Amino acid sequence: MPKLPTIFIILISLIFISDHSFAAKSQWQDNPHVSIRLITAVDATGDLQKIPFGLEFKLKPEWKIYWRSPGDAGLPPDVDWSKSSNIKNIKFNWPLPYRFSVLGLETLGYKDHIIFPLLITPEIINQAVDLKGDLSYLACANICIPYNIEIGLRLNQGNATNSSEAYLINKFQANVPSRTTANTLNIAEIRQTTFGKDFNLQILIDADRPIKNPDGFIEGTDGLYFGAPEIVKSNDGNSVLLNFTGGGLANEEFINQPLTLTIFDDFGMIETVKTPKLGLLTNLQLSNLGFNNDGKNIQFTALFTMIAIALLGGLILNLMPCVLPVLSIKLLSIINHAGGEKRHVRISFLWTAAGIIFAFIILAIILIMLKSAGMAIGWGIQFQQPLFLIAMAMLLIFFAANMFGLFEFH
Repeated sequence: MPKLPTIFIILISLIFISDHSFAAKSQWQDNPHVSIRLITAVDATGDLQKIPFGLEFKLKPEWKIYWRSPGDAGLPPDVDWSKSSNIKNIKFNWPLPYRFSVLGLETLGYKDHIIFPLLITPEIINQAVDLKGDLSYLACANICIPYNIEIGLRLNQGNATNSSEAYLINKFQANVPSRTTANTLNIAEIRQTTFGKDFNLQILIDADRPIKNPDGFIEGTDGLYFGAPEIVKSNDGNSVLLNFTGGGLANEEFINQPLTLTIFDDFGMIETVKTPKLGLLTNLQLSNLGFNNDGKNIQFTALFTMIAIALLGGLILNLMPCVLPVLSIKLLSIINHAGGEKRHVRISFLWTAAGIIFAFIILAIILIMLKSAGMAIGWGIQFQQPLFLIAMAMLLIFFAANMFGLFEFH
């Protein structure tokens, strides 16, 4: 039978071993839909200047939580760490989320199992840190339920050896897009424009290998949203054009504002902040970059299509009621040429056509100059202004009165 001091020493040793073994993780906090705990990648603080922690969620089937920019609905997890001690800074990292589409709503978040890697900077190195926080989050399936819980984990001082949870934290850390390390994906171009209240964003990405399943998330001023992109691949597959459509802000809040871009594919990811250039890439530019529509000449095809649409639009426009007063003036001008010399008539018509084209060129130059100056403007936007509509109505009444013979200009 062991002596009493020997038993005492063994019990004390077991206490220290037990404390050491549980230092890397807190107890699970369970509710009917989600289980949560804090974990660390090391068993003690050691002399580490940055200590890796993790906030771990296990979700029941069909339930999800949200990314930092949740999309059309939802709220991301939020933690108040003010109760912590010996902690100078906490960096909360967000792994890549999934897309969820339900009833026309596009949201971004996580399902099944997710660990948010935390990087803790202690105030005093080689001392224990006590991480405590008030966590609020929204768990959603067919309904959404808000939760508020207290979480905490104390990490004692000692040798900073890897814990049994180190692999899990590193696994999810590897799925966090980086702004600093070298990436296999490259953002070659980003362009933007507006059409009414809709925003259009083009992101051209390239890589040293074929890009198979590209996607991206766009973040900016609160309220800005973008759906899933339309994807166009180049001939060799090494370049991809992501076409995003979005809205949610006034035009001036979108144009020339920096955006946070998270772009990824099966083999790489990148997160960066860029301010888009004004104006979308032209078909000629895309053709020069290898986007040539299965070998067809995009430039010629697009030009032919634009001319055909312009002719059709002109024919339709001349049948609109608002153009009828102008048609009468045109017809009277043609009648005035009756019996004239053919050469003179042809030259007169050519000058008329040249005048119309010149007027539209001037309008286009004005619009280009305004957009280059950073203004969000497009043709047709004036018809949203009440004063302009009143002026146009008065002008048409003026035309109608003249056509009815109420007054004439000699």
